Amino acid sequence: MSRASRHGVPRGRRSKGAIAAKALASIVTSIAILGIFLAMVVTVPLPGLADDASGRTPHTVAVSQTALQTVCPARMQLADTGSYGDSAYRVSEGDITGQTRFSAFGSLYDATVSGIDGTGEQKTADIDTTQSDKAFVHTTGAGKSSLLGTTRVLEANAGSGSASSTASWATKGDLRGVSAARCVTPQLTQSLLLPPTQTGWTQQLVISNPTDKATAVSIRAWGTKDSNPVTLSTDSKVTVPGRGESVVSISAAAPAQDGVFVNLSSETTQVTAIVRVVHMDGLTDRGSDFAVPVGSPAKSLVLPAIAGGTDVNVLGFSETSGRIEISWMTKSGVKRAKTVNLSANRVQSIALGKAPADATAIRVDADMNTYAAAMCTDSGADQSDFSLVYAQEPQRSSAIAIPDKTGVSFALANTSGRKTTVTLTGYDNSGAQTGQKELTIDAGRAIRVPITDIAKNGAAAVRLDDSDTAVAWGGTVAVDAVSKAKVKGIASIGAVSLMPVKAMIRSGQTLDIVH
Repeated sequence: MSRASRHGVPRGRRSKGAIAAKALASIVTSIAILGIFLAMVVTVPLPGLADDASGRTPHTVAVSQTALQTVCPARMQLADTGSYGDSAYRVSEGDITGQTRFSAFGSLYDATVSGIDGTGEQKTADIDTTQSDKAFVHTTGAGKSSLLGTTRVLEANAGSGSASSTASWATKGDLRGVSAARCVTPQLTQSLLLPPTQTGWTQQLVISNPTDKATAVSIRAWGTKDSNPVTLSTDSKVTVPGRGESVVSISAAAPAQDGVFVNLSSETTQVTAIVRVVHMDGLTDRGSDFAVPVGSPAKSLVLPAIAGGTDVNVLGFSETSGRIEISWMTKSGVKRAKTVNLSANRVQSIALGKAPADATAIRVDADMNTYAAAMCTDSGADQSDFSLVYAQEPQRSSAIAIPDKTGVSFALANTSGRKTTVTLTGYDNSGAQTGQKELTIDAGRAIRVPITDIAKNGAAAVRLDDSDTAVAWGGTVAVDAVSKAKVKGIASIGAVSLMPVKAMIRSGQTLDIVH
């Protein structure tokens, strides 16, 4: 039997049947594949194959910052202490000394204090996480290096946060008087409104980088001469090493101005900025103070902690031309001081003369968003001192840390159009509450409150709770040793917000992402 007829079927007939079966199977398979493809094109993708761009509502989440950092500057220093020429004409820092106070409040987890480079961590008190009514307080001397405070909170809510400050003072040498400031928080962008850079003024901008990564910081400045940016005499970009600092002379970079507005922008990491401002008139010391970044511009600003009886100059800056009205805020109400026009992108220095004895704050009302700062000068025959005062924004909860060996009286200004009540709470060196005072302030009034009205024996820190978010406040600083030496000495410290820092993150789905 042949191979073709082995199973009783002719070979030719079997081949034709197989071919027909294969052809039919191919046609069916093709139709099935085409059907699946068409279904994928015209129908919604299966869950998991691709993110749905059309059917689901985007989700928004509020994220709060629970790790807070603050940088406190080194004590006040001269730009140059070299020994040149006759010893009678050499500059000297004299008996300069300083103190820094760190404080934290609310739902605390941990708090540390170290150098900017992360070394030299100081021993601090343990935090009892079960006692939210007790504050964290740490006191240390202010030396020639900046300090970094890090606070971690369990929950980001109103009343949880940190407030720190520093003060320097001297009764001898070329830094006689008092300098003080709140410590500052790292930011990517920030601005400063500074006093003159004329002959006799030195301004050292200290940029601190508390992160591990180096960054480049761009510097732009505007002065009082015209609306064009100042062509800086030094580099307009400075590199700040990780865990390090860089110092820039603003008085050399933008000289011969009656006031300077400086904008800083960091490329990669958040940094802090503070300026050591010193004024000399030949061999006569005319004061020193720390300049800190200004807040956001606004049409209405309040600058608390003005020293009554001092000579006051207001510095104004706006990106838009317009009119501003400047008034004194006193316990009896608002007293108009001066109305001036500001030109866009041009700093203006406005002399107000002597502040009324009962003035504790300055109010600025403008047609446009404006920055403002004030310089209060207490002049003597052979020595003067000045304080730099900045606008404060009312907060539901805020605080001021009081440097050791200093005395503070507080200026509280009601920025609203109605009567309001606030509560001031004092804390001692151990963080325990040491006194409390409730105050009612009439609309548009500003009052002065000595620290002893809150706590008879003084306090290391004071917190203000303001349910109406109506009161702006700050503290004027005095030092007994300076007063007893019959040396002029004035300074101020601004309040720090204890409100949570929040960001909104919005998430959604898109067909652009295929799994």
